[in-house]
Amino acid sequence: MKIPQTHSQTIVVVGGCGVVGSKIASILARRNPGMKILIGGRSIEKAMATASMIKNAQGVTFDVDDPLSLYRLHVRPDLVIVAVNDLQDATLRAAIKAGIAIVDITRWTDRVRDLEAIVAEAKPESPVIAGSSWMACIPGALTLVAAAGMDSVDSIDMSVLYAMKDVSGGNSVEYMDRLTAPFSVMREGKMAISVPYTEGRTVQFKNNYKTTVYRFDSPDQHVLPRLADAGSVAMRIAFDDKATTFIFWLIIRSGLWDLFGGERFKSLRRRLLHNPGPGAPHLVRVDVTGKRAGCKLQRTLHVTDNEGQSHLTAVGAVLQTEWVLGLNGFSAPGNGLHYGEQMGPESVLTNALAAEGVQISSLEVLV
Repeated sequence: MKIPQTHSQTIVVVGGCGVVGSKIASILARRNPGMKILIGGRSIEKAMATASMIKNAQGVTFDVDDPLSLYRLHVRPDLVIVAVNDLQDATLRAAIKAGIAIVDITRWTDRVRDLEAIVAEAKPESPVIAGSSWMACIPGALTLVAAAGMDSVDSIDMSVLYAMKDVSGGNSVEYMDRLTAPFSVMREGKMAISVPYTEGRTVQFKNNYKTTVYRFDSPDQHVLPRLADAGSVAMRIAFDDKATTFIFWLIIRSGLWDLFGGERFKSLRRRLLHNPGPGAPHLVRVDVTGKRAGCKLQRTLHVTDNEGQSHLTAVGAVLQTEWVLGLNGFSAPGNGLHYGEQMGPESVLTNALAAEGVQISSLEVLV
């Protein structure tokens, strides 16, 4: 089955009716006025309602689990953005088969490995972007920039401050289902196993909030050891309410969390964290330690988005899309597997982030 050709640039946002998906579409339309955007959703009514608020957007029926959804479109898109969990890999496989570029921002670590295996077998003739690291790879991309000036990278420590009153979509708390599952990490050059909510580390964020952050699973710990050739990579998280951080640590480390496993208690687990508020800034701190000219140094990055995590994720997805298509100064990658952290060049990335209100500060010290 063939997809009708189009002579204008067209993007389909699968899950475009959601909190992040609709922001992706809106930012894409603003930054690329000539682009045609298809808002894909299972409900055509919701898709059309979302599209009505975005310039050059159109609502279309798209079920992420149906591989034929891509072929039912009235035009052939230049790129597919997956902003909802593609649990059956149906949309991924359909895009690869059709030779259409795809950016997936919703996979947890094991699902990133699934994507890698599918790409290795399929050998796609289009770009496939694993863009699911934290906040659609923006902190990771900036980490690579910080690491690039070092002769060697000993460790990368990424700390996330989760704002309880932030606006967020349902996929933002998918990691909750793996809060007690051990996961693989790179530690001092060797693969090791880490346990969620252990290995506490006290950090101070850009807003001067000082707290203990704890390990959790994220694709960054799978991707960055290779891209930065780092000896150790750690992701940690804390809530902007210390009581909540302690309570979560207590129920997870005590084993109580396991009592609420399975589909039966899924909605309860979601309600514990997914109670979107009116909005709050999202803060990430990254400490990169390495050597340059024989001296050991540490670069500390602070990434702040006052519009919150859903906005930062949407910006990441938009910039990955522009990178793949070679728009607005980005250098397009070739066909096959790439990671969102690799988007660039650096000056284009940092200028784009500044234009979207993302604040970045850095400090380098000898240690």
